[in-house]
Amino acid sequence: MKPLLFFLLFTHAVCQDGPATASKTPAVPVPALQAKQTVLFLGDSITWQNLYTTYIEQYFLARRPEKQIRFINRGVRGDTAAEAIARLDRDVIADRPDVILVMLGMNDGGYRGYNRGLLKFYLKNMEKLVGLLRKRTQAIVILVTPTCVDPVDYNTRRYNKMLAAMAGGLAELGENLRVPVIDLFSFFSEKLQEAKDKSPPVRLMLDSVHPGPAGHLVIAHHLLTFLEPRPATPKSIVVNLEPGQTGFKLTLTHRGVHLPRSVLSLAPFQERFNRQLLIVKGVPGRVKLQAGNRELGVFTPEQLSSGVDIFTLADSPWMREAERHHRLLQDRWRWFYCLWDPNQVGPEVLREIGPLGKKAPALAREEARQAYEKAVRRLGELKPSEPATYEIKMALPGE
Repeated sequence: MKPLLFFLLFTHAVCQDGPATASKTPAVPVPALQAKQTVLFLGDSITWQNLYTTYIEQYFLARRPEKQIRFINRGVRGDTAAEAIARLDRDVIADRPDVILVMLGMNDGGYRGYNRGLLKFYLKNMEKLVGLLRKRTQAIVILVTPTCVDPVDYNTRRYNKMLAAMAGGLAELGENLRVPVIDLFSFFSEKLQEAKDKSPPVRLMLDSVHPGPAGHLVIAHHLLTFLEPRPATPKSIVVNLEPGQTGFKLTLTHRGVHLPRSVLSLAPFQERFNRQLLIVKGVPGRVKLQAGNRELGVFTPEQLSSGVDIFTLADSPWMREAERHHRLLQDRWRWFYCLWDPNQVGPEVLREIGPLGKKAPALAREEARQAYEKAVRRLGELKPSEPATYEIKMALPGE
């Protein structure tokens, strides 16, 4: 079927019957990320939230540190394709990225029902954006369709029909331009409905437009299946206990990624991108494992001999460190936004910086710069690429 005919049939279908939800394989293959690349995320407020971007960045820092990939977030609240074009010099060209992931469109459709004029304007601007990026950078450009909105009422259901048409149009545009397009709209629509059907329901959204942490993990998981098709799979850690042994040393060569656990049944990020099995043989009976003063849980000999995924143990010192790593990655970008574009600073940052907003601009900027540099320095101190060793103690339950 010719692309134009497919697009016309697709937009007719979504305007009549609602959005299709079968996630599509990109017509142009998405290249996997390579070592020492600079990857730039160009988007609107969903990118500006700095959550799906942080999950992806923490994965590569914790699980694939040898790749030394650098990530840059250039999301701007309320952005459209036309507005992104206007800020290319400052926000994209100057950073000389090797890969640019463009996720725009949520604000381009006007938050109304299907509108052919707005659709054509969006696709025209996306084509112009791709042309400028190709002309002015050497980067690989990857387009990502917008997500859906939460169809909680008549207006949001109408807007999903517009977003579906935009996603279909973007797929056609990418095929014509030979640019890879990741269909996030269909995938996210499926997962949002699955989340609502759970008992109890899993909350993916903060509001009708913006995903929460669980929703962003769904996005990160889908993107990583293309960007990292062969994920890091650390070997199982095997401990053979001697009779009477009450503890052992656990050395981790890979670190974990901090995840919202409620959504893992919908997006198997843990199983695919964040797994580390510990196998302990020779355990005489049920035992309690402890790392320092933190109890890891009570396990049977069968569980330990078949393997426990220790990166699911949220209260363990290594996952506490992963949570700290996640927060520092967030802090770094929040303080960066204070320096880069104060208009993009959200209320949660303003609450945190408190008196800064009332100080003279030069002083406020200097304090923001210091906070940014502190976050960067603390990130460097974590050294996720270096092995970490923990003392694990075993005891009978109740001891």
